[in-house]
Amino acid sequence: MHEAPVMLATLLRPPPIIARTLFFAALLGAWELASLGGLVSRFIAPPPSEIIPAIGLLYSENTLVVSFLRTFGEVFAAAGEDMSKLTLPPYAKYRGRRDEVA
Repeated sequence: MHEAPVMLATLLRPPPIIARTLFFAALLGAWELASLGGLVSRFIAPPPSEIIPAIGLLYSENTLVVSFLRTFGEVFAAAGEDMSKLTLPPYAKYRGRRDEVA
């Protein structure tokens, strides 16, 4: 007797990939409506209808990959420079003490 509601619930439940896709589409739709309604600043979070074409344009002009690699290189170089400033002075101080003891 209780199998009918369970079976109906199973039939109405979409597969996980469909459920995730529908949720993502609803999220994008809510974001678009919130942006168009003025609830979310277009400067802080532009609507998806403006972002998606911009990504396609950047990718087609090949500036997206070049910009990403340039930024990654700059961040990596800055991190290396900062790490050298943090690790070399204590090492030099330790090395000086070690030479005095020996």
